Amino acid sequence: MQDQLCSFRRASAECLELARHASDDNARAALLAMAQKWLELASDQFGTRRFHDLLQELNDQQMLDTTPKH
Repeated sequence: MQDQLCSFRRASAECLELARHASDDNARAALLAMAQKWLELASDQFGTRRFHDLLQELNDQQMLDTTPKH
């Protein structure tokens, strides 16, 4: 379990690094949202909440985003 938590933290850090260099605002926002979800997975506050549930939540949020992409 500890290895998995480290992997989640590492994935979050990678998303943050990519967001730092993203020139597109929409891509940056998506990467920051993913980083946040990875950190949520790594924290104990979600207990038994599964990765699939968080991924579905993120996908649902992205589907609701109706702002035009430039």
